[in-house]
Amino acid sequence: FRESLKNIELNNVLISLDSVCDDMLSVEFAVLAYDLFENIVEAFIENINAVLVHLHCKNGDVRIRIQIGCENEINEDAIPEFAVEYNEITYDIQENDIVFDVILLKGGGTDD
Repeated sequence: FRESLKNIELNNVLISLDSVCDDMLSVEFAVLAYDLFENIVEAFIENINAVLVHLHCKNGDVRIRIQIGCENEINEDAIPEFAVEYNEITYDIQENDIVFDVILLKGGGTDD
């Protein structure tokens, strides 16, 4: 994540990476998390002015929150569908910001 965020920052985009890992991050979840990050950033790249990433690992589960700040108001109809193994992505739009949340649970499934 760090290298990609640093490259994004070169385009005058505010970046932040915050991670708390009480456990090892599996290679499988690391790949899924990075692919999700990459797909979200690519979907909004023309409109981005901030990218904030929070990664939390505990007991083999991973929670990823990616907040994208945009130059213009976000139209919900323009958001592509993102697919991630083991869970669905939720998102919340607040005018020029969108926050994506996903929880990857060890062994698959959801936390419902």
